[in-house]
Amino acid sequence: MGFIIPFILLYFFVNYYILIRLLQAFQIVPFKIKIVITAIFIISALSYIIAKTFLSNANSTLYDIFLWIGSVWYSFLLYGLISVILLDIIRLTNNWWGYLPQSLLSNYPLTKFWTGLIIVVAISLITVLGYFNAKNIKLKNLEFTFPKMEGKLDEMTILFFSDLHLTPVNDSKMLTQLIDFSEAENPDLILIGGDLIDDKPMHLKRIGIDKMLPQFKCKYGIYAINGNHEFINGIDVSDKFIEDCGIPILRDTTIEIAESVQIIGREDRSIKEFAHKDRKPLNEIIKTLNPNLPSILIDHQPFNLSEAQSANINLELSGHTHYAQFFPLNFILYLIYEKPWGYLKKGNTHYYISSGAGTWGPPIRTGSDSEAMLIKIKFE
Repeated sequence: MGFIIPFILLYFFVNYYILIRLLQAFQIVPFKIKIVITAIFIISALSYIIAKTFLSNANSTLYDIFLWIGSVWYSFLLYGLISVILLDIIRLTNNWWGYLPQSLLSNYPLTKFWTGLIIVVAISLITVLGYFNAKNIKLKNLEFTFPKMEGKLDEMTILFFSDLHLTPVNDSKMLTQLIDFSEAENPDLILIGGDLIDDKPMHLKRIGIDKMLPQFKCKYGIYAINGNHEFINGIDVSDKFIEDCGIPILRDTTIEIAESVQIIGREDRSIKEFAHKDRKPLNEIIKTLNPNLPSILIDHQPFNLSEAQSANINLELSGHTHYAQFFPLNFILYLIYEKPWGYLKKGNTHYYISSGAGTWGPPIRTGSDSEAMLIKIKFE
Protein backbone atom coordinates (compact mmCIF):
# COMPACT_ATOMS: atom_id res chain seq x y z
CA MET A 1 0.00 0.00 0.00
CA GLY A 2 3.06 2.23 -0.10
CA PHE A 3 1.95 3.62 -3.46
CA ILE A 4 -0.90 5.64 -1.91
CA ILE A 5 1.11 8.72 -0.85
CA PRO A 6 2.99 9.02 -4.19
CA PHE A 7 -0.32 8.55 -6.02
CA ILE A 8 -2.03 11.31 -4.01
CA LEU A 9 0.89 13.67 -4.57
CA LEU A 10 0.83 12.95 -8.29
CA TYR A 11 -2.95 13.40 -8.35
CA PHE A 12 -2.74 16.83 -6.73
CA PHE A 13 0.14 17.89 -9.00
CA VAL A 14 -1.74 16.91 -12.18
CA ASN A 15 -4.88 18.70 -11.03
CA TYR A 16 -2.87 21.83 -10.13
CA TYR A 17 -1.08 21.77 -13.49
CA ILE A 18 -4.36 21.54 -15.42
CA LEU A 19 -6.05 24.23 -13.30
CA ILE A 20 -3.20 26.69 -13.87
CA ARG A 21 -3.27 26.08 -17.62
CA LEU A 22 -7.07 26.43 -17.65
CA LEU A 23 -6.94 29.79 -15.86
CA GLN A 24 -4.22 30.93 -18.25
CA ALA A 25 -6.47 30.02 -21.17
CA PHE A 26 -9.35 31.98 -19.64
CA GLN A 27 -7.29 35.01 -18.65
CA ILE A 28 -9.63 37.40 -20.50
CA VAL A 29 -12.76 36.36 -18.59
CA PRO A 30 -13.90 38.41 -15.57
CA PHE A 31 -12.28 37.66 -12.23
CA LYS A 32 -15.54 36.51 -10.64
CA ILE A 33 -15.99 33.86 -13.33
CA LYS A 34 -12.43 32.67 -12.70
CA ILE A 35 -13.34 32.24 -9.03
CA VAL A 36 -16.37 30.13 -10.00
CA ILE A 37 -14.26 28.01 -12.39
CA THR A 38 -11.64 27.48 -9.71
CA ALA A 39 -14.25 26.50 -7.11
CA ILE A 40 -15.94 23.99 -9.44
CA PHE A 41 -12.56 22.55 -10.39
CA ILE A 42 -11.39 22.12 -6.79
CA ILE A 43 -14.68 20.60 -5.58
CA SER A 44 -14.71 18.15 -8.49
CA ALA A 45 -11.07 17.18 -7.95
CA LEU A 46 -11.62 16.57 -4.22
CA SER A 47 -15.01 14.84 -4.44
CA TYR A 48 -13.77 11.26 -4.75
CA ILE A 49 -11.34 11.75 -1.86
CA ILE A 50 -14.11 13.32 0.24
CA ALA A 51 -16.44 10.40 -0.51
CA LYS A 52 -13.94 7.66 0.26
CA THR A 53 -12.18 9.35 3.18
CA PHE A 54 -14.88 11.26 5.06
CA LEU A 55 -18.24 9.85 3.90
CA SER A 56 -17.48 6.17 3.38
CA ASN A 57 -19.14 5.22 6.67
CA ALA A 58 -22.09 7.56 6.19
CA ASN A 59 -25.13 5.66 4.98
CA SER A 60 -26.30 8.68 3.02
CA THR A 61 -26.97 9.84 -0.53
CA LEU A 62 -24.40 12.57 0.16
CA TYR A 63 -21.78 9.84 -0.24
CA ASP A 64 -23.34 8.89 -3.58
CA ILE A 65 -23.26 12.50 -4.83
CA PHE A 66 -19.58 13.05 -4.05
CA LEU A 67 -18.73 9.60 -5.42
CA TRP A 68 -20.52 10.43 -8.68
CA ILE A 69 -18.82 13.79 -9.12
CA GLY A 70 -15.40 12.40 -8.23
CA SER A 71 -15.76 9.40 -10.52
CA VAL A 72 -16.78 11.43 -13.56
CA TRP A 73 -13.99 13.90 -12.83
CA TYR A 74 -11.36 11.29 -13.72
CA SER A 75 -12.50 11.49 -17.34
CA PHE A 76 -11.99 15.27 -17.37
CA LEU A 77 -8.66 14.80 -15.64
CA LEU A 78 -7.36 12.27 -18.16
CA TYR A 79 -8.40 14.12 -21.29
CA GLY A 80 -7.52 17.46 -19.74
CA LEU A 81 -3.98 16.21 -19.09
CA ILE A 82 -3.65 14.82 -22.62
CA SER A 83 -4.91 18.13 -24.06
CA VAL A 84 -2.58 20.29 -21.98
CA ILE A 85 0.45 18.14 -22.83
CA LEU A 86 -0.37 18.27 -26.55
CA LEU A 87 -0.85 22.04 -26.40
CA ASP A 88 2.45 22.48 -24.59
CA ILE A 89 4.18 20.39 -27.25
CA ILE A 90 2.61 22.50 -30.00
CA ARG A 91 3.56 25.72 -28.24
CA LEU A 92 7.15 24.56 -27.67
CA THR A 93 7.71 23.26 -31.20
CA ASN A 94 6.16 26.40 -32.68
CA ASN A 95 8.77 28.43 -30.82
CA TRP A 96 11.38 26.40 -32.69
CA TRP A 97 9.86 26.21 -36.15
CA GLY A 98 7.12 28.87 -36.26
CA TYR A 99 4.59 26.82 -38.22
CA LEU A 100 1.39 28.27 -36.69
CA PRO A 101 -0.40 30.98 -38.75
CA GLN A 102 0.39 34.49 -37.56
CA SER A 103 -3.34 35.22 -37.37
CA LEU A 104 -3.58 32.88 -34.37
CA LEU A 105 -0.83 34.76 -32.55
CA SER A 106 -1.87 38.33 -33.31
CA ASN A 107 -4.47 38.22 -30.51
CA TYR A 108 -2.96 35.46 -28.38
CA PRO A 109 -5.28 35.86 -25.30
CA LEU A 110 -8.34 35.44 -27.53
CA THR A 111 -6.79 32.41 -29.24
CA LYS A 112 -6.08 30.83 -25.84
CA PHE A 113 -9.65 31.51 -24.72
CA TRP A 114 -11.26 29.84 -27.74
CA THR A 115 -8.81 26.97 -27.61
CA GLY A 116 -9.59 26.37 -23.94
CA LEU A 117 -13.34 26.64 -24.50
CA ILE A 118 -13.28 24.21 -27.44
CA ILE A 119 -11.26 21.69 -25.39
CA VAL A 120 -13.64 21.92 -22.40
CA VAL A 121 -16.65 21.40 -24.68
CA ALA A 122 -14.94 18.52 -26.50
CA ILE A 123 -14.00 16.74 -23.26
CA SER A 124 -17.54 17.23 -21.96
CA LEU A 125 -18.96 15.70 -25.16
CA ILE A 126 -16.52 12.77 -25.00
CA THR A 127 -17.47 12.17 -21.37
CA VAL A 128 -21.22 12.21 -22.08
CA LEU A 129 -20.89 9.86 -25.07
CA GLY A 130 -18.56 7.62 -23.07
CA TYR A 131 -21.11 7.48 -20.26
CA PHE A 132 -23.90 6.25 -22.54
CA ASN A 133 -21.51 3.78 -24.17
CA ALA A 134 -20.52 2.37 -20.77
CA LYS A 135 -24.12 2.02 -19.60
CA ASN A 136 -25.11 0.00 -22.67
CA ILE A 137 -23.93 -3.54 -21.95
CA LYS A 138 -23.56 -5.52 -25.16
CA LEU A 139 -24.33 -9.24 -25.19
CA LYS A 140 -21.79 -11.03 -27.37
CA ASN A 141 -21.80 -14.63 -28.52
CA LEU A 142 -19.11 -17.28 -28.34
CA GLU A 143 -19.36 -20.89 -29.54
CA PHE A 144 -17.08 -23.78 -28.61
CA THR A 145 -17.00 -27.51 -29.19
CA PHE A 146 -15.62 -29.63 -26.35
CA PRO A 147 -15.01 -33.39 -26.28
CA LYS A 148 -18.00 -35.02 -24.60
CA MET A 149 -16.10 -37.98 -23.13
CA GLU A 150 -18.20 -39.25 -20.20
CA GLY A 151 -20.44 -36.19 -20.06
CA LYS A 152 -24.23 -36.47 -20.05
CA LEU A 153 -25.16 -33.27 -21.93
CA ASP A 154 -24.96 -32.57 -25.65
CA GLU A 155 -24.85 -28.81 -25.22
CA MET A 156 -24.79 -26.06 -22.60
CA THR A 157 -25.32 -22.30 -22.62
CA ILE A 158 -23.39 -20.12 -20.16
CA LEU A 159 -23.85 -16.44 -19.37
CA PHE A 160 -20.48 -15.03 -18.33
CA PHE A 161 -19.68 -11.54 -17.15
CA SER A 162 -17.04 -9.93 -14.97
CA ASP A 163 -16.08 -6.58 -13.45
CA LEU A 164 -19.54 -5.22 -12.82
CA HIS A 165 -18.11 -3.16 -9.92
CA LEU A 166 -21.47 -2.55 -8.27
CA THR A 167 -21.50 0.79 -6.43
CA PRO A 168 -23.90 3.74 -6.19
CA VAL A 169 -22.31 4.77 -9.52
CA ASN A 170 -22.50 1.37 -11.26
CA ASP A 171 -25.93 0.72 -9.84
CA SER A 172 -29.05 -1.36 -10.31
CA LYS A 173 -29.60 -0.11 -13.87
CA MET A 174 -26.55 -2.04 -15.05
CA LEU A 175 -27.53 -5.09 -13.03
CA THR A 176 -31.01 -4.95 -14.55
CA GLN A 177 -29.56 -5.37 -18.04
CA LEU A 178 -27.76 -8.56 -17.01
CA ILE A 179 -30.86 -9.94 -15.30
CA ASP A 180 -32.81 -9.18 -18.49
CA PHE A 181 -30.18 -11.03 -20.55
CA SER A 182 -30.55 -13.99 -18.22
CA GLU A 183 -34.33 -14.03 -18.50
CA ALA A 184 -34.29 -13.61 -22.28
CA GLU A 185 -31.58 -16.16 -23.07
CA ASN A 186 -32.36 -18.64 -20.27
CA PRO A 187 -28.74 -19.89 -19.87
CA ASP A 188 -28.05 -23.20 -18.17
CA LEU A 189 -25.32 -21.68 -16.02
CA ILE A 190 -24.13 -18.21 -14.97
CA LEU A 191 -20.47 -17.52 -14.18
CA ILE A 192 -19.12 -14.26 -12.73
CA GLY A 193 -15.42 -13.55 -13.23
CA GLY A 194 -14.68 -11.36 -10.20
CA ASP A 195 -15.07 -7.71 -9.13
CA LEU A 196 -18.82 -8.13 -8.83
CA ILE A 197 -19.03 -5.51 -6.06
CA ASP A 198 -16.83 -2.53 -5.29
CA ASP A 199 -18.25 -0.87 -2.19
CA LYS A 200 -19.38 -1.50 1.35
CA PRO A 201 -22.51 -3.62 1.79
CA MET A 202 -24.44 -0.78 3.45
CA HIS A 203 -24.11 1.37 0.32
CA LEU A 204 -25.08 -1.58 -1.90
CA LYS A 205 -28.11 -2.35 0.26
CA ARG A 206 -29.20 1.29 0.14
CA ILE A 207 -29.54 1.06 -3.64
CA GLY A 208 -31.19 -2.37 -3.53
CA ILE A 209 -28.40 -4.58 -4.88
CA ASP A 210 -29.10 -7.23 -2.23
CA LYS A 211 -32.67 -7.50 -3.56
CA MET A 212 -31.62 -7.73 -7.20
CA LEU A 213 -28.77 -10.25 -7.20
CA PRO A 214 -31.05 -13.11 -6.09
CA GLN A 215 -33.16 -12.50 -9.22
CA PHE A 216 -30.63 -14.41 -11.33
CA LYS A 217 -32.13 -17.83 -12.03
CA CYS A 218 -30.88 -20.69 -14.16
CA LYS A 219 -30.99 -24.48 -14.27
CA TYR A 220 -27.54 -25.29 -12.90
CA GLY A 221 -26.99 -22.24 -10.72
CA ILE A 222 -24.78 -19.16 -10.57
CA TYR A 223 -21.19 -19.09 -9.34
CA ALA A 224 -18.62 -16.35 -8.85
CA ILE A 225 -14.94 -15.91 -8.07
CA ASN A 226 -13.20 -13.10 -6.23
CA GLY A 227 -11.50 -10.24 -8.02
CA ASN A 228 -8.99 -7.82 -6.58
CA HIS A 229 -11.74 -5.36 -5.61
CA GLU A 230 -13.41 -7.85 -3.30
CA PHE A 231 -10.08 -7.85 -1.46
CA ILE A 232 -9.71 -4.06 -1.62
CA ASN A 233 -13.13 -3.60 -0.01
CA GLY A 234 -12.56 -6.32 2.60
CA ILE A 235 -12.72 -9.92 1.47
CA ASP A 236 -14.75 -11.26 4.39
CA VAL A 237 -17.54 -8.67 4.22
CA SER A 238 -17.55 -8.71 0.40
CA ASP A 239 -17.84 -12.48 0.16
CA LYS A 240 -20.49 -12.62 2.88
CA PHE A 241 -22.59 -10.04 1.04
CA ILE A 242 -22.32 -11.94 -2.25
CA GLU A 243 -23.07 -15.33 -0.71
CA ASP A 244 -25.99 -13.90 1.29
CA CYS A 245 -27.40 -12.91 -2.11
CA GLY A 246 -27.37 -16.58 -3.12
CA ILE A 247 -24.16 -16.62 -5.18
CA PRO A 248 -21.57 -19.22 -4.08
CA ILE A 249 -17.93 -18.17 -4.48
CA LEU A 250 -15.38 -20.63 -5.80
CA ARG A 251 -12.05 -20.04 -4.04
CA ASP A 252 -9.37 -22.31 -5.45
CA THR A 253 -11.91 -25.06 -5.78
CA THR A 254 -13.91 -26.96 -8.39
CA ILE A 255 -17.50 -27.93 -9.00
CA GLU A 256 -19.02 -30.42 -11.43
CA ILE A 257 -22.05 -29.29 -13.44
CA ALA A 258 -24.65 -31.80 -14.65
CA GLU A 259 -22.04 -34.57 -14.85
CA SER A 260 -20.80 -32.87 -18.01
CA VAL A 261 -18.36 -30.04 -17.30
CA GLN A 262 -16.11 -29.00 -14.44
CA ILE A 263 -15.76 -25.39 -13.30
CA ILE A 264 -12.51 -24.31 -11.65
CA GLY A 265 -12.69 -21.08 -9.68
CA ARG A 266 -9.33 -19.58 -8.79
CA GLU A 267 -8.71 -17.22 -5.92
CA ASP A 268 -7.56 -13.84 -7.14
CA ARG A 269 -3.81 -13.32 -7.18
CA SER A 270 -4.21 -10.19 -5.03
CA ILE A 271 -4.75 -12.47 -2.03
CA LYS A 272 -0.99 -12.26 -1.50
CA GLU A 273 -1.03 -8.47 -1.22
CA PHE A 274 -4.19 -8.08 0.87
CA ALA A 275 -4.32 -11.29 2.92
CA HIS A 276 -0.63 -12.24 2.85
CA LYS A 277 -1.51 -15.71 1.62
CA ASP A 278 -0.69 -17.68 -1.51
CA ARG A 279 -3.38 -19.08 -3.71
CA LYS A 280 -3.19 -22.76 -4.55
CA PRO A 281 -1.17 -23.69 -7.64
CA LEU A 282 -3.42 -24.70 -10.51
CA ASN A 283 -1.82 -28.14 -10.78
CA GLU A 284 -2.80 -28.79 -7.16
CA ILE A 285 -6.41 -27.71 -7.69
CA ILE A 286 -6.92 -29.90 -10.74
CA LYS A 287 -5.82 -33.05 -8.91
CA THR A 288 -9.45 -33.51 -7.93
CA LEU A 289 -10.74 -33.17 -11.50
CA ASN A 290 -12.25 -36.01 -13.50
CA PRO A 291 -9.94 -36.41 -16.51
CA ASN A 292 -12.90 -37.71 -18.51
CA LEU A 293 -14.86 -34.44 -18.37
CA PRO A 294 -14.02 -31.08 -20.00
CA SER A 295 -13.12 -28.13 -17.76
CA ILE A 296 -13.59 -24.36 -17.62
CA LEU A 297 -11.24 -22.17 -15.58
CA ILE A 298 -12.33 -18.78 -14.21
CA ASP A 299 -9.34 -16.64 -13.23
CA HIS A 300 -9.91 -12.93 -12.73
CA GLN A 301 -6.55 -11.57 -13.89
CA PRO A 302 -5.27 -12.87 -17.25
CA PHE A 303 -1.66 -13.52 -16.32
CA ASN A 304 0.35 -16.70 -17.03
CA LEU A 305 -2.09 -17.91 -19.68
CA SER A 306 0.16 -20.84 -20.56
CA GLU A 307 -0.62 -22.33 -17.16
CA ALA A 308 -4.12 -23.30 -18.30
CA GLN A 309 -2.74 -24.73 -21.52
CA SER A 310 -0.26 -26.88 -19.60
CA ALA A 311 -3.11 -28.14 -17.41
CA ASN A 312 -5.17 -29.13 -20.48
CA ILE A 313 -8.01 -26.78 -19.54
CA ASN A 314 -10.56 -26.45 -22.33
CA LEU A 315 -11.53 -22.82 -21.70
CA GLU A 316 -10.25 -19.99 -19.50
CA LEU A 317 -12.47 -17.00 -18.76
CA SER A 318 -10.91 -13.83 -17.34
CA GLY A 319 -11.58 -10.11 -16.97
CA HIS A 320 -9.88 -7.41 -14.89
CA THR A 321 -8.30 -5.38 -17.70
CA HIS A 322 -11.47 -3.44 -18.73
CA TYR A 323 -9.48 -3.03 -21.95
CA ALA A 324 -8.44 0.18 -20.14
CA GLN A 325 -11.89 1.80 -20.65
CA PHE A 326 -10.29 4.93 -22.09
CA PHE A 327 -8.75 5.53 -25.48
CA PRO A 328 -5.78 5.65 -25.98
CA LEU A 329 -4.82 3.88 -22.73
CA ASN A 330 -6.01 0.52 -24.06
CA PHE A 331 -2.91 0.29 -26.25
CA ILE A 332 -0.68 0.39 -23.17
CA LEU A 333 -2.22 -2.89 -21.98
CA TYR A 334 -0.39 -4.79 -24.71
CA LEU A 335 2.80 -4.06 -22.79
CA ILE A 336 1.35 -5.73 -19.68
CA TYR A 337 -0.79 -8.64 -20.85
CA GLU A 338 -0.28 -11.29 -23.49
CA LYS A 339 -3.92 -10.74 -24.44
CA PRO A 340 -5.65 -7.74 -22.80
CA TRP A 341 -9.03 -8.37 -24.41
CA GLY A 342 -10.83 -10.81 -26.66
CA TYR A 343 -10.43 -14.37 -27.88
CA LEU A 344 -7.21 -16.37 -27.94
CA LYS A 345 -6.30 -20.00 -28.50
CA LYS A 346 -3.12 -21.63 -27.27
CA GLY A 347 -2.79 -25.28 -28.21
CA ASN A 348 -6.13 -26.89 -27.39
CA THR A 349 -7.05 -24.27 -24.79
CA HIS A 350 -9.46 -21.45 -25.61
CA TYR A 351 -9.35 -18.11 -23.79
CA TYR A 352 -11.65 -15.16 -23.54
CA ILE A 353 -10.58 -12.02 -21.68
CA SER A 354 -13.60 -9.78 -21.16
CA SER A 355 -13.52 -5.99 -21.06
CA GLY A 356 -16.11 -6.26 -18.28
CA ALA A 357 -19.78 -5.50 -17.84
CA GLY A 358 -19.17 -2.47 -15.66
CA THR A 359 -16.51 0.15 -15.11
CA TRP A 360 -14.02 1.01 -12.40
CA GLY A 361 -13.96 4.62 -11.27
CA PRO A 362 -15.48 6.72 -14.05
CA PRO A 363 -18.74 5.22 -15.41
CA ILE A 364 -17.34 5.98 -18.85
CA ARG A 365 -15.91 4.01 -21.76
CA THR A 366 -14.21 5.60 -24.74
CA GLY A 367 -11.89 2.77 -25.76
CA SER A 368 -13.96 -0.39 -25.23
CA ASP A 369 -17.47 -1.78 -24.76
CA SER A 370 -19.23 -2.98 -21.66
CA GLU A 371 -19.94 -6.62 -22.44
CA ALA A 372 -21.37 -9.91 -21.27
CA MET A 373 -20.77 -13.20 -23.07
CA LEU A 374 -23.33 -15.80 -24.06
CA ILE A 375 -21.22 -18.94 -24.46
CA LYS A 376 -22.73 -21.89 -26.30
CA ILE A 377 -20.86 -25.15 -25.86
CA LYS A 378 -21.46 -28.32 -27.86
CA PHE A 379 -20.18 -31.60 -26.46
CA GLU A 380 -19.19 -34.05 -29.20
